[in-house]
Amino acid sequence: MTLLAVMAAGAGIGLGILLGVRAVHPRPIPLARVLTDLERPRFTLPESDTVTPAGGAADRLGKTAIRFFEATGLVDLGGLRHRLRAVGKPIERHAYQKLTGGIAGLVLPVVFSLVLPASGVPVSPVLTVLFAAGLGLGGFIRPD
Repeated sequence: MTLLAVMAAGAGIGLGILLGVRAVHPRPIPLARVLTDLERPRFTLPESDTVTPAGGAADRLGKTAIRFFEATGLVDLGGLRHRLRAVGKPIERHAYQKLTGGIAGLVLPVVFSLVLPASGVPVSPVLTVLFAAGLGLGGFIRPD
């Protein structure tokens, strides 16, 4: 190794240690700044009837997904409505995003496993199933 490479490696290690120490022991926030942040007015949560869906095809599919979730008991819809109210997002849109994310995650690896062999690249069916299951679950969980 050259002297320059050793110095660069030492500088990188030193920077990493410095950032680690700063992360563990951050600077205290001045009291005046904390007090002004506490006195600043906050936003209020919208009422549950003010968060209404737009009424498109996405909302109809979202309502269908909500009925499915209610029938299976997979999701605590009361708690979910409360958490979504804080961001002003209708539950129908959230359910639609979960549904499309899960379907896209399932379909994408299958499409690639059909396209790649056409171009001469062999694809294992086991990997396709594992990727489809993982991405489908990830796409379903991601909107939460």
